[in-house]
Amino acid sequence: MAEEQQPTGGAGRPALDTIGGVLGLIVFLVGVGLLVSVFLRATKLYGEIGPAIDAARAGSQAAPAPGPTHPAQQGPAAASQGGKPLASIGAEFGLKLVWLVVQGLLAALVAAMGAKLAGAHRGKRT
Repeated sequence: MAEEQQPTGGAGRPALDTIGGVLGLIVFLVGVGLLVSVFLRATKLYGEIGPAIDAARAGSQAAPAPGPTHPAQQGPAAASQGGKPLASIGAEFGLKLVWLVVQGLLAALVAAMGAKLAGAHRGKRT
């Protein structure tokens, strides 16, 4: 009968396999947590779009106040009378969405690398 051989690396090898597997699992869980965080922020962003557009529409329909017509001359009171332009709101939400996509891709890479690390150490026992 064949004798069972230890993996190359001596007696310390199984302990390293266990540590690597646990570390891979932790990295995987951190990646999944980051993905959940990105998802929650995306749903929050989606909920903010409607009110921001409504505020911009309400601000554009409001009657202009008497006084200087140039926004730089109106001062801080102009911000309370109307909202931001619709193009500015669209650009702001577009940039936030692109940033969330980038963060989601990075979180997915972290989770994939953690799963790869945990899986690599799982099959080393011979």
